[in-house]
This record gives sequence, C-alpha cells and structure tokens, in this order.
Amino acid sequence: MHSKNKLFALALCALSAAPVMADDEHYVNFLLGGRAMGMGGAYTAISDDPAGMFYNPAGIVYAHSPNLSASVNAFRFSNKTFENVLTGGNDWSRENSALVPNFFGVTQPFGNFTVGFSYAVTDTSEEDQAQTFSNLSSNIERFTINVNETNTVNKLGPSIAYQASDNFSIGMTFYLHMRDTKTIVNQYVKLNESLDTSSTGQHTEWTNSYYKNSEYGITPKIGVIWSPTDKLALAATYSQNFVFASTGYSQTTCLASHKTTSSSCDTSKVYATQTAGETSNTHSEDPFELRFGTAYFASSQLLLSADMTFHSEVTGKRSVVNVAGGAEYYIDPEWAVRAGGFTNFSNAPTPTTSYASEQIDFFGGSLSVTRFSKNSSISAGTNIQYGTGTSSSVAAGRITDVSALDMTFFLSTAYSY
Repeated sequence: MHSKNKLFALALCALSAAPVMADDEHYVNFLLGGRAMGMGGAYTAISDDPAGMFYNPAGIVYAHSPNLSASVNAFRFSNKTFENVLTGGNDWSRENSALVPNFFGVTQPFGNFTVGFSYAVTDTSEEDQAQTFSNLSSNIERFTINVNETNTVNKLGPSIAYQASDNFSIGMTFYLHMRDTKTIVNQYVKLNESLDTSSTGQHTEWTNSYYKNSEYGITPKIGVIWSPTDKLALAATYSQNFVFASTGYSQTTCLASHKTTSSSCDTSKVYATQTAGETSNTHSEDPFELRFGTAYFASSQLLLSADMTFHSEVTGKRSVVNVAGGAEYYIDPEWAVRAGGFTNFSNAPTPTTSYASEQIDFFGGSLSVTRFSKNSSISAGTNIQYGTGTSSSVAAGRITDVSALDMTFFLSTAYSY
C-alpha cells in the first residue's frame, strides 16, 4: 500500500468502527425510582412504591394507599476515553448527556390486589460532539470527527400484585419494550502536503456514516416476596426481553481526492462512493434475568438491603452477576438519608485483535436525601459509576485501554392520596 494511503487507512480505521454510546454491554445503565436510586438499586425485597413495578411487582401490595411516583428530572452525563488510539499516541474521548423524566408510576389497591401502571426509561444518551486534532504527527496535518447520536430504551405497561397471606405476595409486570437508536459520524483527514508523490496534489478524505435502528418487543416480569419474620424480607424476580420486530438502515458516503485502498473509498477513477442498505429482524436473543434480594428492617429508623442479579449467557454475551447494597436512615420523621453501592460488569467477550469487543467493569455508588410532608415526599441525589477495561472495537487490529465515567443527578417526587 502506498505510504500516503497507509496513513489515511490508519486514521480512518481508528475511529470508523467506534461503537455507539448506546450500551448493550451493561445491564445497570440507569437506576430508576427515587428511593431505589438512593439505595444503589438494592430494592428487590422492598419495592413498596410504584418503582416496585420495575424492580419487583410483588412489593406494590405493601403500599396500602394509592401512590403516585415520578422521577421528575434525571440528568445523566457519560464520558469514555480510549487511550493512545489516534495516530501519534493521542487519546480520544466521547461524551454524552441527557435530561429526561426516567420513571413515572401509579398504583391503586383493591383489597388483597394492587394494580398499577408505569413508564420507565432504562437507558438513554444524547451525544453531539465535534473534535479536531491538528498535527497528530508529522504525517497528518488535521483530523476532524463529528458525532451525533441518540439512543433511548422505553418500557411501559401494567402491573398486578396479590397478597396471598400476611407474609407472602406475588406480582407481575407486562412491559412493552421500545428502542430507537440513530448515529451520524463525519470524519475528515488531511495529510501533510510534503507526503504527496502523486499528480493529484490533493491529500484529503471525507467519510459520512449514518445508522438507524428501531425495535419493539415485550418484557414480562414476575416476582415474589416472603417475610419469615417482621424484620426480614426475601425476594426474587424473573424477567426476559423478547423483541418481535427490529429494523435497521445504514448508509456510508465517502469522498476522496485521490486513489485510496480504504474500504469506504475503494475507487480507481471516480473518487466518490456511496453504499446503503436496510435490514430487518436485526436483534439477537436477549438473556433472562434473575434477581434475588433481602431487606432487614433493623429498627424504625434503619433499613438495610442487598441484591444479587444474574443475567444468562447468550450468543455474543457472557453471563453476568452484579451485586448491590443499600441503606436508609430516618434522621427524624421528616428527613431520611439513603446510600448504596453497586457493580455493573460487562457482558462482552474478552477483546482480541481478531474479534472486536469492549469490556469495561463498573463500580458505583449512590447518595440521596428525602424530605417528607404529610402526603408527599421529594428526593434529590446522585449515582456515580466508574470503570476501566480494554477495547478492540475502535483501533482495528489492536487492543487499547479504556476508562469510563457515568453520573446521574436526579430529583424525584412521590405522593400518596
């Protein structure tokens, strides 16, 4: 390959295959519900407010009055840095942020039954990024990349729970699953003119990639809670996502000022190419999820909880076990403080030079404060998770170190009527 074309290929390959920020490689992308968010998601054995319809529908029977809950605002910020991925040993960072109402739910008791309806945003990101790198090396004068991406996963549907006895309940949630992802990536490379050995006198290449995907499905969830004593609760849930329709569209356009052997602009006479295609049923199998939880009501002021979540192995994804622990302490009847810790391990296979993958294991913590009034409460807090790992998805043919930070700030309200 001509030395000039080698430089083009190196710069383009480094980022053209970069994964979108939509995160299929983790299962704890967005904690939901004000109380549960403050306790690090360790909520399976509690679940006695509308957020229980997501964590464990069996718990909503213990909210003995009608209840409405909404995480009014949740601001999420994420940063991911790939080390030494650009020509010249430079790092490359991607950031995204989103402000969304991530949960709404309402429950209504009817004797031993409680019914409800909830809407949950289990993952969301919005990235609009523009970066220009000058003089990456003596070979590349300028490299520019613009990324615009949106990704949202929504679930909504009804729940029903039954209190079979004083110490046992069972419940089910039936969610409609919807996901939309769109990514646009523009890349521009300009070489140092001193490298030109052709008659074109030009040294640039521009590539535009567009990808869009939509999917629809269902997510049934069934759960139970058993209280062997007044102070102890044990719980379990089972759920799985089933996608019944998925469509995708992709388009790549490339414009080069010279002959290049990079795959996107492989022409000998005409220096502009375009490829496009539509796909259907593009979604692979999703794993099933088993959650186990315990809650210990130590006193009227202190509550402790712990969860363990298992996701099964499916094609292209490893099995994963995550854990979470939380605590709630009432300073007085009007104020409570909540804190928690959790893991968010990657389901991705180990990255290799022949298999593109990204594996980042996160550890996170949460903290919130709640103010109670007669029939309502308001909570404010944050969840932060940080992880490190390796990736072979960005730099073709080599493995790079990667680190990521994810922060969520939330404001939640609840009302009993």
